[in-house]
Amino acid sequence: MGDSHHGLAFVFSTRSLLQTVCVFGAIFALAAALNVRTVSRTRLIDLMQASRRVEVQKLRSIPVSLALFAVSLVMMGNAYKLLVDNGLMDLSPQFTASVVLVCAGTALLFFSLSGFLVRMAKLIPSLYLRGLAPFTVQQLASRVNTAFASLTVVCMVLFLALTSVCGGLGLRDATESSLSKGTPYGMSVTSYLSGVYAMDEVASPYISYAASLDYNMVEGLEQSLRTVGKPDAADALAAANKVQLDVCWDQNAPITYADVEQAAGFKLTDKVDNKELGDAYGQMPLYLLKLSQLNAALELAGKPQLQLGAGECAVVYDMDMMTPFWEAAANEAPSVSVAGCSLKLSHALDACLQTTPVPMNSGMLVVADADLPQGVLPARSILNIACQDDAAADGLREALSSVQLSDNPDTWPVDMNISRIDCYQQNVVISTIVGYLAIYLGIVLVIACAAILSIQQLSEASDNAQRYGLLRKLGAPEGMLSRVLFAQVLVYFLLPLLLAVAHSACAMYVVADVVEVFGRFEVGATAAFAAACFLVVYGAYFAITYLFARRFTRE
Repeated sequence: MGDSHHGLAFVFSTRSLLQTVCVFGAIFALAAALNVRTVSRTRLIDLMQASRRVEVQKLRSIPVSLALFAVSLVMMGNAYKLLVDNGLMDLSPQFTASVVLVCAGTALLFFSLSGFLVRMAKLIPSLYLRGLAPFTVQQLASRVNTAFASLTVVCMVLFLALTSVCGGLGLRDATESSLSKGTPYGMSVTSYLSGVYAMDEVASPYISYAASLDYNMVEGLEQSLRTVGKPDAADALAAANKVQLDVCWDQNAPITYADVEQAAGFKLTDKVDNKELGDAYGQMPLYLLKLSQLNAALELAGKPQLQLGAGECAVVYDMDMMTPFWEAAANEAPSVSVAGCSLKLSHALDACLQTTPVPMNSGMLVVADADLPQGVLPARSILNIACQDDAAADGLREALSSVQLSDNPDTWPVDMNISRIDCYQQNVVISTIVGYLAIYLGIVLVIACAAILSIQQLSEASDNAQRYGLLRKLGAPEGMLSRVLFAQVLVYFLLPLLLAVAHSACAMYVVADVVEVFGRFEVGATAAFAAACFLVVYGAYFAITYLFARRFTRE
C-alpha cells in the first residue's frame, strides 16, 4: 500500500507540449498543402466568379438519395441492435460491427439527406411554395450535401461528448452512493484461500500456513505481525473489536444460481435487466456463511441481527442491481439443497459485510451453524476490525501491508487490506478525475463542434450576401429574410445534434448496465443535467452565429 496522504498536484509536461505543437503543426501544414493544391488547380476565371457560383451537389439523383437514406437508417438500426444485444463488457466482433455500422450509417445519412429534404418538401406544395421556402430548401440541401463529411464528424464528436458526460457523471454518482454502504467498519482484511479465488500456485505456501492454524485469521495475523517486526500493531489488533467471516463453498456439491432459479421458478434475467450479467452466470457458485458470523458482523456494524427458523436459510448481498431478484426469490421461499438438506430461502438481506470502495457481493447463502456441511473450506476469509479512529485504522493498515508484502511463507496470506479512510480517499480521487474529465472533455468537445458549425454558417452567410441582397431588390421583406436565415442556421445546428442524441440514447442504455454494477444510477437526472449544460453552450453559439450571420447578409 502506498502513502496514506494523497493529493492532487499540477504537473507541466514538456514532452506533451512538444507533441501538441507537432500535431497542430502537422495539421496546419497538411491544410495549407491541400489549399495550395486546390487553388493552383482552379482557373482564374473561376476564382473571380466564385461568389456567384452555387455549390455543386455531389448527389443529384433524388431516387438514389432516398434509397441511400433508407439504407443509412437500416445500418444505424442494426448498429443499435448489436450494441444493445452485445453490451460493452465483451468487446466482441459484434461490438466492432456496431461501431462501424453507426459511423458508416451516419455518414451515409448526411450524404443522402439533401435529396431527402428536397423530396419531402416538394410533397407538401402548400409549404414548399410559400414565401422563400424553395430558396431555403435548396440552400440547405446544397450545403448539407457538400459538407456531409464535416457534419458526420461533428455528429460523432457530439455523440462522444454526450455519452462521456452522462456516463462519467453516472459513474461518479454510483460510486458516491455506494460509499457509505461499503464502509461499515474501520478496516477489512481479505484473504483468498480456496476455490476459484486461489488458483495461483505461488500462494500455496501461505495458504498452507493458514491451514496449519485451522484458518484462524486473528491468530495468523497477530503472529505474522510479530514475524515482520510489528509487535505494537499485533497488540493493537488483539485489543480491537473484530469479527472473522469465513465465506465457504461446498466442493462436492456447490450450489449455483441455476439451482436457485430452478427452485424459484424464474430466472435472474427475468428480474434484473442487465446485459453485463453474461450467459454463464447460472454456473456461478453461491458461497455459504455461518449465521453466527453474520450476526457478529452485523452487531459490530451496529445493525439488527438476523433470525432464522428451523429449516430456513437466507441470502445476504450488497449489489443494488440484485435486489429485485433476491426479494422475489425470498417471497417465493424456494427450497434449496445444502449438502442434501432442504432449506427454505425465506429472507433476503441487503447488507455490506466488509469495508470496500465498491460493494460487489451478488449473494451468499446464510445457514445455521449446524446446517453448514462438514469439511467445507473457506473460499475467502474476511476480518472486519472496528478501530478507535481513522488514524488507528491507517496505522494498522500500514502494518498489515508489511505482512501482505512479506515473502516469508510462515505469514498469513493478505490479498486485500483497506481502511475506511482509504475508501473515502479513493472515492474523492475517482470522483474528481471522472467528474472533471467527463465535464471538461464534454464541454470542450461541444464548444469545438459548435465553433465548427458557427464558422461554416458565418462563411456561408458571407458568401450568400449578394443573394440576400438580390432577394431584397426583388421585394422580399426584411422579416422574411431573417426567418429564412434563422431556419437555415437552426436546421444546420440541429441536424448533427439530434442524430447525436439518438446515438447517445442507445449508448446510455448500455452504459447504464455497466454503471449499475457499481451502484444506483439515476439516468434521468444525469441526462437532464448534461442536457442543460449542453443546451446553454450549444444554444449560445447558435444565437451568436445567427446574429452575426444576419449582420453579414445585410451588409
